Amino acid sequence: MALGHWERLVHLDIRLIRHHDVFMRTTLTLEHDVAARLKSEVRRTGRPLKVVVNEALKRGLGLTGKQLRSPRFEVQPHAFGFQAGVDLDRLNQVVDELDVAEAARKLQA
Repeated sequence: MALGHWERLVHLDIRLIRHHDVFMRTTLTLEHDVAARLKSEVRRTGRPLKVVVNEALKRGLGLTGKQLRSPRFEVQPHAFGFQAGVDLDRLNQVVDELDVAEAARKLQA
C-alpha cells in the first residue's frame, strides 16, 4: 500500500539532517527574581538569553569545569592578651556586670 502525502511528511528518518530532537524547545516558568537576574545578565554581557541560561544551568548542574566557588573561609588566629581563666564566650555577661556596678556606684554618690 502506498503512503499518502501526509504520511510521507510526518515520517521520521534518522538519515535526515534535521531530526525530530535536534531542535528542542522547552518552556520554563521562572520565578520573578530569576527572570530579572537573567535579563540583567543578558544586558550586562550582551549575550543571547539562550546562551546565558545554558551556561547557568551547566554551572549549576556541575557540567562544566568552571564552577563558581566562594573563596575558602579560613580563621585567622589573633592573640587578644586575656589572662588565663577568662571565658571569652561570656564577655557580654562581664560587660553587663560592669555596667550594673557603674550604675550602683553612681546611685550611691
